Amino acid sequence: MIEAGTEGFSISREGVAMGDAAPGGRFMVKVDATRTPVQAIAVEAGRATLPGWSN
Repeated sequence: MIEAGTEGFSISREGVAMGDAAPGGRFMVKVDATRTPVQAIAVEAGRATLPGWSN
C-alpha cells in the first residue's frame, strides 16, 4: 500500500513492490500494469509513502 498525505488530504493505492527495503529505504513500486513504476519509501512491512510526502 502506497500512502501520501498532509493534514486534510490523503491518498492511498495498492501496488506491487519490485524489491525489498528496510524502513526508510527507497524502492520501486508498480502501481498499474501500463504505467512506469514509481519510487517509494518503506514505512513498515506492506506500507510505503511517496518521496516528499509524510503521513
